[in-house]
Order: sequence, then structure tokens, then C-alpha cells
Amino acid sequence: MTDTSEKTKIILLICGLCIWAAKSFVFLTLWGWFIVPVFGLPQLVLGEAFGIIIVIEFLSHSTNTYIPPEDYLEEITHSVAVLILYLGAGFLLHLCI
Repeated sequence: MTDTSEKTKIILLICGLCIWAAKSFVFLTLWGWFIVPVFGLPQLVLGEAFGIIIVIEFLSHSTNTYIPPEDYLEEITHSVAVLILYLGAGFLLHLCI
């Protein structure tokens, strides 16, 4: 079935916004751990991090990003796993330095 229901579209929109918020949180945290002490730049707030993530997504967005409906859950799971991996790796590195 290729037709996506309105309910599914709303759920995907909410998931997308949550993933963007999670990306912003991870970016904000890594920024505070590494960029602030090394370069002396100011700490960001969540809204600024969210805006930077939007710019990064815009600049790095591929034109061929169609995801078939049967792969939605896998794509969301992959995005969350990557964010956890980045945050975990950053945390371990932060503890070592």
C-alpha cells in the first residue's frame, strides 16, 4: 500500500520534529563539551542549536530521500541509534580529556 494515511503523516511529522530536537540536544551537548573550552566560544541555547541543525540539514540534504512507508520505522530507529552513539562517544571522550 503506497497511500499514507493522514494519521501516519502526523505521526511521522511529530517523529521528525522529535528527532530534530534530539539532534539539537546532542549538538548542544557536544558543543559545550568540546567547542566552548577549546575555542572559547559561547555556550549555545537549545533554540540556537536547533537553528544550526536546520541549516546543516538544509545544506547537506540529498535530493533523493524518498523512503518507502515500510522503511519508516527502520529509518527512525537508525536516526535515534546514531544520536545515542554520537552522544555516548562524545561522553566517553569528554571523560578522558
